[in-house]
Amino acid sequence: MSTSPPSHAQLKSKFDALGPDILKIINVAGTHALHLSVRQGGSTYQKAFTYLESFDHQGSSSFKRKHPKNVQYPVPTNENTIFPCCSLTKAATAAGLATLIGENFNIEGEQFRFSWDIQVKKIVPNIRILNDGHDTRLHHLLTHSWGGARGDFLWYGTHNEVRLTGNQSKSFFNSIERHHGLKKVVVYNNDGWNIAGYVLKTLVREMHKKQNKPVPELDSDEDFELSFNQYITEKIFHPLDMNQTWFKKPPSEYEPRVARGYGVNSSRQPVEVGGMTAGDHGFAGASTGLRTTPDDRMKFDKAWIDALGTQSATTTSTPGNPLKHVYEIMKTEHSVVASHKDESKPNPTAYGFGWVRTHLPARMGLVGYSRGMAKDVPLVVQGGPRGEGKEIFYHQGSFVGGLCAVILVPFLDANILVMSDTLALSDVASYVSQMALEELLEVPRDSRNRFGDHNNKASDTRLLTEKSLNNSVVDLISKAPNFDYTKLDYSAYAGLYKHPFGLINIEVVYNADPGSDDESDDEEGQAANFCTSLSINISGTENRPEKPKFLPLGHIKGHKFTWFRSWDSTIKNGFWPSGDLTTYVVDFVVEKGKVVGLEWNHHSGTFVVEEPVPGPVRYNKG
Repeated sequence: MSTSPPSHAQLKSKFDALGPDILKIINVAGTHALHLSVRQGGSTYQKAFTYLESFDHQGSSSFKRKHPKNVQYPVPTNENTIFPCCSLTKAATAAGLATLIGENFNIEGEQFRFSWDIQVKKIVPNIRILNDGHDTRLHHLLTHSWGGARGDFLWYGTHNEVRLTGNQSKSFFNSIERHHGLKKVVVYNNDGWNIAGYVLKTLVREMHKKQNKPVPELDSDEDFELSFNQYITEKIFHPLDMNQTWFKKPPSEYEPRVARGYGVNSSRQPVEVGGMTAGDHGFAGASTGLRTTPDDRMKFDKAWIDALGTQSATTTSTPGNPLKHVYEIMKTEHSVVASHKDESKPNPTAYGFGWVRTHLPARMGLVGYSRGMAKDVPLVVQGGPRGEGKEIFYHQGSFVGGLCAVILVPFLDANILVMSDTLALSDVASYVSQMALEELLEVPRDSRNRFGDHNNKASDTRLLTEKSLNNSVVDLISKAPNFDYTKLDYSAYAGLYKHPFGLINIEVVYNADPGSDDESDDEEGQAANFCTSLSINISGTENRPEKPKFLPLGHIKGHKFTWFRSWDSTIKNGFWPSGDLTTYVVDFVVEKGKVVGLEWNHHSGTFVVEEPVPGPVRYNKG
């Protein structure tokens, strides 16, 4: 067993051997392109893998599928490809906030010193806190422990669009129900992080005002630009020589290197759906909006390892390293939130500030796209004496058009990064990163996980769930009581339906002679007898420049309709492919024979716990 850091040649030989297994994983899960980076000491391994390459591999014939002819690669995949970071963004937001710890501020006449324990309402005075959340602190937002239900699906739109803008962050946060007391349970939730980003924006704005610098219009796109693409770039990215990293769409000259974004259809084939848009108008930039290259991200992750090795409870900075308060972020009680119990481990797995902390061996599925699909989450580095009891940090990111994963291995001065351009059928990025971890730690071959088998099960489960979704929706609706709805013609449902907090309005249009829509009338798995005289726009607010996408509504029963047609149409339209039945159902509200509103259901999912979601949102017609 080697004890000294490997050379570049040794690292290449070690990880090139994983290539065939990685290609099988991306073939089964439909990943368009993936990039793996591994650094240990002064040596770095980097390699790209593609869907087409997986068919050329010797073992591809076992999948019994024809070589695809229509999968294109307009963007080369390498260490300079600009990928979405998805939830790997959170560590960058935490790093930005950490630069302000200990600074004094005065907001609306109240003076305070900024800390992780600051009350959110001191910085965002008009935030509305429900239930027992009156004392919500910043660290509650950064550890997913503020008690809010998961409402992400409300702001996911067609073709990877984020439906909200930054100036709606507070209203959306105020609309989310609280289901738990503070720090009693972790519900993985981007909404708290979006408010943490609003905190950062507010403080940076106050700093500029105190320094007599000009500030943009409050809550405008430029206001968010000031705190993220300017402040964090100046304080964190540029000192690390990260010059290809943004919290929004990169400048136009970088467009040829920006990953396009793909989903996967029922034939396990990638389909272009559009690239990341989170952060482009401020909203969701703090939680999911970062775009970067593998080269830049590896520099960022190495900086965390370096800072962790030199900082402590009393030493909060490292010469030449822009990351501050790293020990507080990764080690102190604020980040200790036990999120699942493993009786065999003396130290609980914990989440906080954009990192999951655990000790090996570990079930690294605490944060992961496959959490709700695969029951047998792999126990990683079991039987690997080199890592026994050692502390590591990791995180996963997922969004329409991307999957990524990072692992920090401080005791080896090593980090692993996987970035991809596809929301695949399984958590490909996590499986590949964990495979690389077992290789890095030289786990004996007979003790290693068969990640290909885990990937096969998760991918198959995903397809089975989605292929049966149409029957499940029909079955769900069939349980509703029968009543006479024939007196209402379809034109009665048309109109503008307004969100109770003034957020996302939903428009339903009627066309008496619709002709054919842009969807196939005989798609496999069509969920209902589609009445194409009605269509629905769920893509955003009226003040957005993007052209709205209208989807045909299928009449199932009573006043219930569905916009789900099939797995493939959902993917083609660039949605997060939810397995939650009620997500696709629109229930119109009728009072005294008149359509007066509709109910929209949030997406639910299982990541850390069985996550509560808000009840249906009532939109009033008018």
